[in-house]
Amino acid sequence: MITLKKSAFLRKRSVLKKRLQLSHQSFMLGSLQVSITFALACCFSSCDDFDIVSTANDPNMQEAPVGGNAEPPTLQAEWQLQMVPDIGRQAEGTFVYKDLKYNDLFRRNIGWNGGESAVSVPLPDGNIVWLFDESYTGIVDPVNNARLTGNQPRNSMLVQRSSDGILGETPDDLVYIGDYVNVTDPEGKAYMYGKTLLRHPQGGRNQTQIDAGQIDNNNIYRVVDATVANGQLQVLWRATTPTATASQGCALAIYSLDGTMPANAFIPQLPDYLPAPGQYLYQESVNHEFSKNRTVFGINLYEDADGYTYLYALNGGDLLVARAPQHDLSATWEYYVRNVAGQFQWQEAPPTIEEMLRSVIMENGYQCQLPQVFKDGDQYYPLTQSPADPGTTVFLYTAPTPYGPFSNQQMLFCLPDRLDKLGLQTINSISHVRIHPELSRQGELVLSASTQPANANDNYNYPGSADFQRPHFFRIYNWKAPFFASEAY
Repeated sequence: MITLKKSAFLRKRSVLKKRLQLSHQSFMLGSLQVSITFALACCFSSCDDFDIVSTANDPNMQEAPVGGNAEPPTLQAEWQLQMVPDIGRQAEGTFVYKDLKYNDLFRRNIGWNGGESAVSVPLPDGNIVWLFDESYTGIVDPVNNARLTGNQPRNSMLVQRSSDGILGETPDDLVYIGDYVNVTDPEGKAYMYGKTLLRHPQGGRNQTQIDAGQIDNNNIYRVVDATVANGQLQVLWRATTPTATASQGCALAIYSLDGTMPANAFIPQLPDYLPAPGQYLYQESVNHEFSKNRTVFGINLYEDADGYTYLYALNGGDLLVARAPQHDLSATWEYYVRNVAGQFQWQEAPPTIEEMLRSVIMENGYQCQLPQVFKDGDQYYPLTQSPADPGTTVFLYTAPTPYGPFSNQQMLFCLPDRLDKLGLQTINSISHVRIHPELSRQGELVLSASTQPANANDNYNYPGSADFQRPHFFRIYNWKAPFFASEAY
């Protein structure tokens, strides 16, 4: 849990005023098409009897110092943070930094060297599990950071090791958990090519093809989210196809947390290993038929102190929620559904299309991508990426409970549209914004995002190509500034 000194929030102004300001800001940044679309959506979106409207002002809210008067944080040089200059793309009073140390942590030259999504889960032993969608394995030129050879496993798992309660933060502390095709012959075929961690039963390749370094081209799994329950790691995987975004349901895989992690199972200079039965992070079971619901609940999980794990879902851009008792994803879920009388209730039956349309937990028709929920003090904070293409704006909201209503939308900062790297610096998109509370040192928000080039061929051979398709990290200090009393908001 992130713990910060409690700040008072901004008294709520009209939703229209806030949205028009955000639209104007987008226009000033040159995103004319996005700003016009955003303004029209905000001002003229339709409402029905089941829309959540803006709540009344909280009489306990008090004015706080203007966010722009905030003092910058005291940083240590070893953290390797580089300030992102504010050119009108950050909330006043916030301080945004690129985390160069963690960017380097995920820069590897042999074996695993990239992956999308970057779901992180702290483990009881102090380690952190990292889970990825489409991943990259093979060989990278350490001089110009170019991918030379490799393949793209459909998903992957890594572990960031800790020692004596201290989390390791060097590339040697990052361990790929999985199998390689060829680890003995650098001149042979498929040297250091990886294998997909969890294959779909109808993946499309036979075992001979997999052992030669090919990847499934039919059905695949992408990571949803994960948690620890009953002394095991529980991971939700979404079934889909390589070229589709639609879901075909979810699988639930269980991984052991018993034992310790072997070292150097493949080659001496690489700590990666493939778990055997009874070893740390061995896959003990998988239920490929766990859920047939095409609306994926669990794209973000939040473990609350009330004993439930909350599972968030998107129906289009509308936010929904379910919950699992005792933090156990294998238990019977309950879905938060609004009945025809307008009252929310928990029910075990998955919501129908009609029920989903009236069970949105964000007020005022707010739309989002990949919501991430965390708690500070007595408030819950959903963090989302804007749904517009390219969707570089990151928003914060507040809520009294983990099931909403989520309100008081505030812009936090805008993701960069360029990378500090060798070679091509422009990106086609930046996505999969994830929060990592376990990495916070001083109460700051820690986020990662994945970057994609305009051309898939740019992921190989060119200088800096290995900096695409992997997480890039940011730390945001004084992140409550958007809620401070300031005429800028």
